[in-house]
Amino acid sequence: MTRKYRIMIVEDETATAQRLGKSLARLEYDIVAIVDNGIEAIETASTVLPDLILMDVTLKGDIDGIAAANRICTEVDIPIIFLTAHGDDDTFSRSKIANSFAFLEKPVNLNHLKHCVEMAIYKQTQERIHNQMQKELHESELKTLALLKAIPDLIFRCRNDGTILYCQKPNSTDFSFIPDDLIGKKITDVLTPGAETANYNNITQGLQSDDMQLCFNFSVQSVPRYLELRSVRSGEDEVLIIVRDITEQHLADEKILRYMSELKTSQDLILQQSHEIIAAHNQAETANQAKSDFLATMSHEIRTPMNGVIGMSDLLLKTGLSEQQLLFANGILNSATTLLDIINDILDFSKVESGKVEIKPVPFDLRSVCENVGDLLAPRTVGKQVELIICYSPEIPTHLIGDAGRIRQVLVNLTGNAIKFTDHGQITIDVECLGASGKETSLKIKVSDTGIGIPEEGLPLLFQKFYQVDSSLHRPIGGTGLGLAISKSLVEMMGGEIGVTSSVGKGSTFWFTLTLPLDMSCRAETISHSELTGIRVLVVDDVRQNRLILARYLTSLGLRCSLVASGEKALKMLKSAQSNGDPYGIALIDRNMPDMDGVELGENIKADKHISKTQLILLSPLSHDTGKVPDFPDTIFSALLSKPIHQHRVIGAVTVVSLCMQQKNYGTYAESDANVHVDPKETSSREDFGQVRVLVAEDNPSSQVVAATMLQFIGCKADVVSSGRAAVAMVLQHTYDIVLMDCNMPDMNGFEATDEIRRLEGNKKHTIIIALTANAIKGFREKCLAAGMDDYLSKPIRSSTLQEIVTRWAVPIRHFTSQNAEPLCEMDGHEASAGAVFDAARLHKLLRMFKKTGKDFVPTVVKPYLENVEKNIPALYAAVEEKNFSGVYKTAHYLLGGSRNLGLQKLSEICTGIQDNATRDNHANVRELVIALERELPLVKAYVNDMGDSCVVEMDSSSSLPSA
Repeated sequence: MTRKYRIMIVEDETATAQRLGKSLARLEYDIVAIVDNGIEAIETASTVLPDLILMDVTLKGDIDGIAAANRICTEVDIPIIFLTAHGDDDTFSRSKIANSFAFLEKPVNLNHLKHCVEMAIYKQTQERIHNQMQKELHESELKTLALLKAIPDLIFRCRNDGTILYCQKPNSTDFSFIPDDLIGKKITDVLTPGAETANYNNITQGLQSDDMQLCFNFSVQSVPRYLELRSVRSGEDEVLIIVRDITEQHLADEKILRYMSELKTSQDLILQQSHEIIAAHNQAETANQAKSDFLATMSHEIRTPMNGVIGMSDLLLKTGLSEQQLLFANGILNSATTLLDIINDILDFSKVESGKVEIKPVPFDLRSVCENVGDLLAPRTVGKQVELIICYSPEIPTHLIGDAGRIRQVLVNLTGNAIKFTDHGQITIDVECLGASGKETSLKIKVSDTGIGIPEEGLPLLFQKFYQVDSSLHRPIGGTGLGLAISKSLVEMMGGEIGVTSSVGKGSTFWFTLTLPLDMSCRAETISHSELTGIRVLVVDDVRQNRLILARYLTSLGLRCSLVASGEKALKMLKSAQSNGDPYGIALIDRNMPDMDGVELGENIKADKHISKTQLILLSPLSHDTGKVPDFPDTIFSALLSKPIHQHRVIGAVTVVSLCMQQKNYGTYAESDANVHVDPKETSSREDFGQVRVLVAEDNPSSQVVAATMLQFIGCKADVVSSGRAAVAMVLQHTYDIVLMDCNMPDMNGFEATDEIRRLEGNKKHTIIIALTANAIKGFREKCLAAGMDDYLSKPIRSSTLQEIVTRWAVPIRHFTSQNAEPLCEMDGHEASAGAVFDAARLHKLLRMFKKTGKDFVPTVVKPYLENVEKNIPALYAAVEEKNFSGVYKTAHYLLGGSRNLGLQKLSEICTGIQDNATRDNHANVRELVIALERELPLVKAYVNDMGDSCVVEMDSSSSLPSA
C-alpha cells in the first residue's frame, strides 16, 4: 500500500487554509495540522514532524513565515514551500536563507502546488537515503580500520609494480624496524629478503599473481628474523600484502625438530633395552616354570612313598606294641603327617604359580562347607581348652554358586592356623552378609581366635610366600609359610579380598570377602515347624557365643528360648518355670562346664521329680551322633549333639525330641490335638500303619528328619534318600506303598525321577507318588499331577495332614472326615488352599496353651500383630514401586513368619505368594498380591474383633535375640 505523505499548513487566512487542505486531501495527502501563526507553527512542527510544510510568508504576530521556517530548520530537517501574495525581491531573498524548496505566489495554482509538493518530498527522501548511506559507509570504514589495527600483522596496499599506497602497522613492537614514511616507496626496498631464501624476483613475480605466499628471513641489526608474506588481489591494479613475523614459531619448530631427533635416539635405546628385558623376563619365566614343574613333579613323587609311610604307621599302631614302640610309631606318624602337609602346601603353591589352578563355579551350600570344615578340624582341638564355633545366621543365604572346593581350602587353611596358635578360648568361623540383591550376595567370612596374636609390624608381610612372622616362635609349631600366600591368591582369583587384624596376646581375625551369585534353582525353603511353636527351651552353656548361636537357631523355629551360663542357674530356672505353670520342655546342655558339668546337671534334673519330664539334649565335642532317640525312657539324655554345632543338627534333634514328647503322651495328644482334622470315632490306630512302607526322597537334612520321624510316629516304616536318582534305585529294589517325592533335588529332580519310575514300571505296577514341595504358585499342583504324581503335599508338613495322606492312599479301609483335600482357589497369581481366617489346628493349640495364664489372646497378641502388618504395607508398596524385590522378599518373609506363628491362614497364603513371586522378580503379581493383602487385612481384623476367647502369650519366641 502507498504511503500517504503528511503535510502541515501554516496560513493565517482560514478560508485559504481550508481550500488548500481540501485540495491536498483530494490529491491523497494527509493534512496533519493547520496553524495560523509562527509560534504555533514552530511548536507543532517539532511535535508532529510532517513530511512537508506549506508556509505563508505573512503571518499574524511577531514572527512571520520566513522567521518561523528558519527556527524550524534549526531543530528538524523538513522541506518548506513558501506561499505569498507579494513576490518582491526582498521577500524572495529572505526565503532563500530558510530551507525552502519552492516559492509559490497566491492564489496558488493547484497543478503547480502538486508538482512542487512531489518534487520536494522526492528530494527530501533522496537526501535522507544519501545521508544514511554516508553514515553507514563512515561507520564501516571505522570498523574496518579498527579491525585492521587489531590484526597483529603488517598490511600493505600496493600497486602491481610494488609501489606502496597505504601501510597499516600493528600496535605490537614486532615491526618496529619498519619506518613510518612508506607511501610511494617500493615494497622491495622496505623488505629485502636474505640471500638463502626469497629474492627480489620472487616478490616481484608474486605481486603479478592472484595469490602469493612466501617465507623468507630478514636480518635486523645482524639478528635474523623470519617473515611470512601473503598477497591478496584487491583490484585490477592493486594488491594487499600481509606480512607476519614467524620468528618465534620458526625457532620453536627448530627446537621441536631437535627434540624429536633426541627422542628418536632415546626410543631406539629404550627399544633395545626392552628387548633385553623381555629376553631376561622370558628366561626368568622359563626358570620359574621349570622350578614349578619340578616342585609339582617332586611333590607327586614324594607323596607316593609318604602315603606308604603314613599307612604303614597307622597299621603298626593297631598291632600289639610295647610302650616304647608305641611312642616311636606315633612319632613316625606325626612326623609323616606334618611332612605331607608341607608337601601339599608346596604342591598347591606350584599350581598357583604355574597358573594351573582354575576357579570352577558350581551350585553349593556355603553353610555345609563351613560346618564340614568344623567337623574336619574339630579333632585337632582335642587336648586343648579350645571351643570351635560355627556362626551362620539363618537369614543369610546358603545356596550359592562358586568354587566350593577353593573356599573350603581357604577356610581349612585359616582355621588350621588358628588351631595351631590357640591353646585356650574359642575359634569362631563367622559368616556375615555385607549386602544382597535379587541375584547375588556379598559375604565376609571371618576366622577369629583367642591365640597368641601377631605383632603389628608383621601384618603387612603376612600374605607373602615363605614368610613367617617369627621363625623362632613358629618353628616348634611348623609350617612352610605358604598357606596364607596360597589363600590370598585363591581369594583374589575368586574376585575377593583377604585381610587380618590382630593383637599380640589377644588373638587374630583373618577374613576374606566374596561376592557370589545366588543359586536361583535351589532357593532355601522356609520350612514351618508349627509343632515346635511355643515350646520353652533352656540353653545351658558357659560360652556366651554358643548360647547366642543356639538362640538364633531355636527362635527361628518359633521356640521360646532362655539362656543361662551355669548348671546352678539352670536348676533354679527350671524349678521356677515349673512352679509358675509354664515349664521348659527341652534343655540343651553343654557337657564341658566348670563347677557342674553337663552330665552332672542332667542327673540332677532327672533326680528332681518336679522337673524330670524336661527332655535333655547333650552338647558334646566327643559325640558325632546326629540325634538318636534312646529306646529307654529312663535314659538321662534324649539326644546327643556333637560340636561344633550345626543348624540342621539342632533342628533335627529338637524336632525329634519334641515329637518324642508327644509320642509319650500319645493318648492325651490325640484327644486334644488330632481331633481338629480327624474324627475320633474313626481314627486309625498305629497298628493300621504297621505294614505301610514309605520312601522319603528329600535333600534337606532337617526335612528328612521331620518327615521320617512323623512317619515313624504314626507307625510307618520309613526309608530316606537325598536325590531323585537314589529314589529310582530304591523303588526298583523295594516295594513301597507311598513315595514322598521332593520336587527340587540335585542330580535328578522329583519330576524326572517320577517320569523314570513310571517308564520302568510300565503297565505292570503303579507306585503311589506324592509330590512334596513348598511351591504354592498357581498351576503347580496341576504340573505335579501331569508329571505322573498321584497327589500333592505342600510344605510345611503337618502330622495330621501326613497321616491323612497315608490313610487315603495306603489304608483305604479307614476314612477320615476330612478325607478330601480342601479345594484350591486362585489368589492373585498363585494357588493356595481355601479356608478360614485361622488355621484351625494352630488356633486350637494356641488357645489351649494360653488358657493357663488368663490373659486375653486377641488384644494381647493378634491385634498388635495386625497393626504391625498394617504399618508394613506402605513399605511393601514402596519396595514394589522401586522394584526392590529383595526388600519385598524380606518384608513378606517377616510377615509370613508372624502370620504362621499365630495361625493366620489367609495372611500366610498371601505373604507366601508375595515371597515366591519376589524371588522370580514378577513385578505384576507382586503388586497384585500386595493389593490383595491390603484388602484382606480389614476382613481379618473384623473377624478377629468378633472373637471372644481369652488367652495369653509369652513373646520371647518372636522377640529379638535374648541376652546371655
